[in-house]
Amino acid sequence: MLVKQKPTKIMLNKRICKFIFLIIVSPLSLTVLGCSQGMNWREINIKDTGLQVWLPCKPNEAIRQVPLSENLKDGSVEVTMIGCEKDSQQFTVSYLSVPQNNPVAGAKASGEGVNETWIQLFKGASLQALGFQDEPKFVEWPNIKAVLSPKAQYLKVSGQRGMDAEIIWFGYANNLYQVAYYRPTHSKEDKETVNTYFSSIKINTNE
Repeated sequence: MLVKQKPTKIMLNKRICKFIFLIIVSPLSLTVLGCSQGMNWREINIKDTGLQVWLPCKPNEAIRQVPLSENLKDGSVEVTMIGCEKDSQQFTVSYLSVPQNNPVAGAKASGEGVNETWIQLFKGASLQALGFQDEPKFVEWPNIKAVLSPKAQYLKVSGQRGMDAEIIWFGYANNLYQVAYYRPTHSKEDKETVNTYFSSIKINTNE
């Protein structure tokens, strides 16, 4: 019934998800990013978003204009990914500013409803990229000291395409974030590195 009533909005959701999958959240896209031979933690300020995170290697940045639909008149949204690779481990921060004037199916007209719908697209595309088909069991991540919308959620994923991942999604102000760690399925998790990475996530609220 929903497809018959709102076919355009449903198509828009699929289109956005497709582009995020191909360009942003697939770990394979990290072939464009930089590598470092030594573990060298450095604090990264994510432009003017207020987000800070530590990375263990020198990062590069990729920016894409992601079309909102096949109709160019619908415009696009800019998605940025910052990340690096060390010993086959990939560390990425992806974010986008939610276009409040571009509704998607199931979202309210503005504000929190729009953010929640877009972050569900973010999550779905990430899990699709990993070949994850089970019911995800998200866990609240309370360690980021800021008023988040949506609140931070963590998921550990054993993918079916040779990559495992640990991912945190959250929203702050008008931005949505995905902080992710990827490693080959056959490799051993470096728990100390992962804990340092995720524990470093910080929002400068200027309060």
